[in-house]
Amino acid sequence: MLDYDGTLVPLAPKPQDARPSLKLLNLLSCLSRDTKKRVAIISGRRAEELAALLPVSYLFLSGLHGREILHPAQSAGGPRLKVKLGPPGPPPGIWEEIRALAQELASRIPGFWVEDKEESIALHFRQAKPGEAKETVETFIRSTQPLVQAYQLEYLKGNKVIEVRIRGIHKGIAVEYFLNLFPSAFPVFLGDDLTDEDAFRTLKGRGLTILVGEKRPTLADYYLPSPAAVEDFLTQLLQ
Repeated sequence: MLDYDGTLVPLAPKPQDARPSLKLLNLLSCLSRDTKKRVAIISGRRAEELAALLPVSYLFLSGLHGREILHPAQSAGGPRLKVKLGPPGPPPGIWEEIRALAQELASRIPGFWVEDKEESIALHFRQAKPGEAKETVETFIRSTQPLVQAYQLEYLKGNKVIEVRIRGIHKGIAVEYFLNLFPSAFPVFLGDDLTDEDAFRTLKGRGLTILVGEKRPTLADYYLPSPAAVEDFLTQLLQ
């Protein structure tokens, strides 16, 4: 089980710039075709977006931090089974209201932009000045808090992004889903972000967890310095 951004591919200024190399696609293809292994990507991106970025047969894909699960197609070009985890969530109009508040703030200050994932809204500030980022994020929280409290939502803070999502949705529930799907498997999870700590926590004492990127306080058992090192690790799993 692997995160995508910052784990499989280096972080990019905008998500659309973070694309897999041909080498990585071939590696994931070989791993997912190995009958003794199962490979899942668990990301904050939408599951359909992951499917477009990683056109690899036999991959399991989990999007929106565990909200969505896409099973591999049973036949070439066939449909994928899609599963939703967690509570129903708010009406679509609530997401539209949160998106509008985020876009209004992002339009004022350079370096901010909004990612609409339909069942979560992310305000990115990777290219913003630190002082402006802090003030704008605080304003975003104040303006959206009534909706967050009224509709059982929550804030998720990541690498220079703050996201509003359904309360109780996190990568740990996707990990549990895959553990139940393959109860005899030995679970391994690699991730780089604070959002991956829920997966590390879920697997504590039950599998192997690896933090990728800069060292920081973490629940992970081990450490790899970069996505390039992750590629080397995955290559060893083929041997």
